[in-house]
Amino acid sequence: MIPFRRRRDGRVSARFEPGEAQLLLSLAEEAVELARAAAYPENAIADPALGRLLPDAYPDDPEASEEFRRFPAAGLADRKEAAALTVVDTLAGVGGDSRVEVVLDEVQATAWLRTITDVRLV
Repeated sequence: MIPFRRRRDGRVSARFEPGEAQLLLSLAEEAVELARAAAYPENAIADPALGRLLPDAYPDDPEASEEFRRFPAAGLADRKEAAALTVVDTLAGVGGDSRVEVVLDEVQATAWLRTITDVRLV
């Protein structure tokens, strides 16, 4: 991997070996599915991985936590899904034996950061 670097035009770029790019693509696709599942509060309560994506606001008060989770969960999950889809889109067409270069604008770079954080949490 050639690390992310800021370019003169303000965008960010990185290069990945084919296996690295394929792994990132696979993890981003899983992040999309997890975000979709996290949109339903009952899933986040039952699955510890989803619970890390949408942590309890009130860990000592299950009723207040459930009430809080009910309102923002869908919107937050939608934003997580959109960020992961951005990673998937920028890695679209990964395959072959050559390095994969991604060039990201500010919005895409932020989506990558959010998705990588979500993957690490899970």
